Amino acid sequence: MKVRAMLVLLALVASSATLFVTAPPAFAGACQHWGCLGLDPNAIGCDTDAVLLDEFTYQGFRIMLFESPDCYAAWTKVQGGDLRSIPFAHIQGSFDQNSIVEDYWISLGDGNYTLMVPFDLWVRACVGADAFGSCESGQYTGWH
Repeated sequence: MKVRAMLVLLALVASSATLFVTAPPAFAGACQHWGCLGLDPNAIGCDTDAVLLDEFTYQGFRIMLFESPDCYAAWTKVQGGDLRSIPFAHIQGSFDQNSIVEDYWISLGDGNYTLMVPFDLWVRACVGADAFGSCESGQYTGWH
């Protein structure tokens, strides 16, 4: 009888212990801060908690600057327009809002978002005539 009571008690303890097991906190992306530099926001999962920071319209295109709070990184995304008619969309990063230290771009025939830049930098989205970091005057978001 004592053995049976002991087994019942063990079973109760074991089953109640499983009630207190919790899942680990969910994390959207597999990188953070500088670890996200140059990575694809969609492939790495940083797009799941994306926040639109700023945007502007250029020749029928919606140019958007996104940030992931979990990954603490930003990227530029483009929607609309004829994807063969716009030159280049950029995500730029700067320590001082003057000298560009990181710049990723897309030719819009190649896709609709850039790679990521860490949000430790000041970041902005812009449109340029080439892939060399020069953006057209007035064709950019504010620094964030």
